Amino acid sequence: MKKPFSTYLGFIKQSKIFLIAFGALYLVGIILGVFFSPIAQKFVLGESVVNFYFNALSKNGRIFSLIFSVVLSDVFFLLLFYLCSFTVYTVAIDLALVLYRGYIVAGVSFLFIKIFGISGAFLYVLCVLIHNVIVTLSLSAFASIMAKLLKSRAKKAKDMRNDLIIVSTAAALSAIIIEIFLLVFVLRPLNSTF
Repeated sequence: MKKPFSTYLGFIKQSKIFLIAFGALYLVGIILGVFFSPIAQKFVLGESVVNFYFNALSKNGRIFSLIFSVVLSDVFFLLLFYLCSFTVYTVAIDLALVLYRGYIVAGVSFLFIKIFGISGAFLYVLCVLIHNVIVTLSLSAFASIMAKLLKSRAKKAKDMRNDLIIVSTAAALSAIIIEIFLLVFVLRPLNSTF
């Protein structure tokens, strides 16, 4: 696994312009999410936040259903990014997905804090934010590297695609493990104590 990871880091250094574009769109998505977050509360996003909070911190909450939904969401995004890595023209879809993730992250932060106060803020920062930033960074790096390789018409783009998505998947799995650890060993005990 060392070779794909070191290759991944090497290509990230060469793909700075694409990473800047993904980072800028992520920030634009966050700004839009903050601006439109009162609207998000009226839609399904508000119900999702309440369900997440209940499953994460309640003694009766089902942690495995929470983990399953997080894994399913990450697999869905990994699959979309992978499918968009076959041609340089689909990089725009990846950019739109990063913008969307930024929007959702900001909208969710508003709802966690508004509905649940300080405990919602802790849950958001320790679980939701950390997880989403790790996954979005790894997917943005994957898409940036693939865009750079496809733009330069490198023959190794086809060979590198699978190795790079494995590294992105490993990053997503590490984010899920961090989230589970924080939920089970930090936040649930704190919530039951206070």
